[in-house]
Amino acid sequence: MAAGGVAVGPELCQLARRVASGANLADWQQQPIELVGVVRGLPDASEFGWRLTLQVERVLTAGVTVPSRVQLTDYRGGNWLKGGSRWQLTVRLKQRHASANPYGFDAEQWMWSEGLLASGAIGKNPQRLADADDARAYIDRLRAAVVARIEQALGPGREAALIAALTVGDQQGIDRADWALFARTGLTHLVSISGLHITMVAGLAGLLARALLRRWPTRRVPPRVVVAYVTLAVATFYAVLAGLSVPTQRTLFMLAVVVLMLLWRRASSPFQIWWLALTLVLLLDPFAVLAPGLWLSFGLVAALMASTLGRRRPPGKWRAALAGQWAVLVMSLVPLLVFFGNVPLLSPLANALAIPLVSGLLTPLSLLAVALPWDGGLQLAAAVVRLFYLGVDWLAQWPPWSLPGQPWPLLALALGGTCWLIAPRGVPGRALGACLLLPLLVFRPTLPAPGSCA
Repeated sequence: MAAGGVAVGPELCQLARRVASGANLADWQQQPIELVGVVRGLPDASEFGWRLTLQVERVLTAGVTVPSRVQLTDYRGGNWLKGGSRWQLTVRLKQRHASANPYGFDAEQWMWSEGLLASGAIGKNPQRLADADDARAYIDRLRAAVVARIEQALGPGREAALIAALTVGDQQGIDRADWALFARTGLTHLVSISGLHITMVAGLAGLLARALLRRWPTRRVPPRVVVAYVTLAVATFYAVLAGLSVPTQRTLFMLAVVVLMLLWRRASSPFQIWWLALTLVLLLDPFAVLAPGLWLSFGLVAALMASTLGRRRPPGKWRAALAGQWAVLVMSLVPLLVFFGNVPLLSPLANALAIPLVSGLLTPLSLLAVALPWDGGLQLAAAVVRLFYLGVDWLAQWPPWSLPGQPWPLLALALGGTCWLIAPRGVPGRALGACLLLPLLVFRPTLPAPGSCA
């Protein structure tokens, strides 16, 4: 199993084969099953109860085979199933199925991408056993303690929810209305602990280590090696604390490759590092290809790197920032339409204002605040959160650009056009790539006849 609770590739493939062929879970759907398992991650408050991920250690009901990780819901309320706790439970499981709407949320695909091959409900008389004492259980208890301290210092509300999301990846406290605001402004990636946050925090740690080494230099170990190890260690700790999502894995693996190349004194191109990180992610979790986060994170990083190709010398800071925003905006058009059905047109402006505030100030301040023993830092971080929401509320007044569901040939054509638009210098007719986007604008789906049901 991976540190963040996602099954590694060989185990997940084995579970898929067991469920698809040899397992008999379909014969036991909605029937009581006795099992023993450990709660992983942080339970999530849903509309009807608490959702959690259970790692099944053994099945007590004879003749039943279930996946090693299942999603359970406790409809009685009360967050008493803590991360890292071990329980003997009676559950009723079912194989997850998605709706027939091809343009709606695919719950089955999402569960497969998370390594959850079944879901169900917790029955009566749960029995608590000895808590798990492995590293993942310790991390889950640490994350829960951080969330509890934030809520105790700030109380329930926007401020505590966002700080908890940025420090330990706990997004359950963020309201649906706020998620809608982030989607309308293109800031959803800032609320999740993304590669940008990890890079900023690790970079700040590296700068601090370099400043300390200038004052107290080492004799045996070169300063660049110390800075590299400190940067990688901070990035690893933050990624594990956040749950090791796909964007955090991508950033962590890319940083690890950069550090190894630095230590081995070998030069590697950005795309070589990108391919190696993608390979590692897919080896550890093959079903990550089903998650939109993988395509968005790796795709947009590739777009940023592609926008800098063909240059004899690097551009200025402002020009590089504008070129990066343009590349991200263009390359995100098709993925956002495919996964979410709309594109926030104010995303470049919103990100230009929010990235320095959230990634450069709020995230390091929040991490420092939860590490200190007093609550003054949390109060200061809450003030920054209120400033952030003032801007989000104002920018969300403008609606996003929405389009109907598109057939895949038009999407493939538009994707080729976006790649053409951000092609390196020297590629002829780059502006003509915009013509390949026109079919998306003029396409209109066939409407049902008046009075019909389909």
